[in-house]
Amino acid sequence: MPGALERLLGPTLVGKGGRVVQTSSIDSGVVGIYFSAHWCPPCRQFTPMLARRYHELKSLNKAFEVVFISSDHDKGSFDEYFGSMPWLSLPFEDRARKASLSQIYGVSGIPTLVLVDSNGTLVDRNGRQKVFDATFAQSLPEKIDVEVRGLTLESVIDTISCDAALSDEERTVGYSTLVKVVSNILNNPGDPKYLTLKKSNASVQSKLGNRNFIKILKLAGFQETPEAYKCSEYPDTGKLKEVRDVLNSLLLSMS
Repeated sequence: MPGALERLLGPTLVGKGGRVVQTSSIDSGVVGIYFSAHWCPPCRQFTPMLARRYHELKSLNKAFEVVFISSDHDKGSFDEYFGSMPWLSLPFEDRARKASLSQIYGVSGIPTLVLVDSNGTLVDRNGRQKVFDATFAQSLPEKIDVEVRGLTLESVIDTISCDAALSDEERTVGYSTLVKVVSNILNNPGDPKYLTLKKSNASVQSKLGNRNFIKILKLAGFQETPEAYKCSEYPDTGKLKEVRDVLNSLLLSMS
């Protein structure tokens, strides 16, 4: 049986590059239904502001998603505008659902950002102001990666220590690599070249080949995509420092 968000937004949404995203994959939390259009100057002004806030909330590992509801006049305009957005979208072709959503939430002008929870219950009709409140981030639940749900840095390190398939040298190389990765981000804030580790990189494959090293990356705030492990432009420096300091202490004890 379809969930509340699926009944509201349809079974599938559009992600970056036109990929199909199951609506059911949206984490429990808050969803911003964003009514906007490329032809609307106030929309084009607000969208970059919302994108920055979106990245900030994602970097804090908050369960927050945005779904774009386009009022563009044609598919080309939609594609161009949606290409500048980091979130999901209702398929442009689903004009009937767009009209239904506009009616449900009484949308009479754009940009409009309506906030609902994972049950489809209205949280705030005036999301444009709400999402920038300091208390909003605090009210959001954390997004938990299934692979590291319930794990701590210490528990993963214990697993690595007990892994008979790993040599002491491999542990040292793995920990040293992780320290270098997080230190580069901390020492070079905002530098994009340190925020992505490509899976195809031979060094990543050889030094972080054990899956438990990847779990430490995730606990530090990295997210996994099909091609890479990525840290947000707005990382949680507290998590990064914890990983760096704990692993540095561990390396000292191993030397």
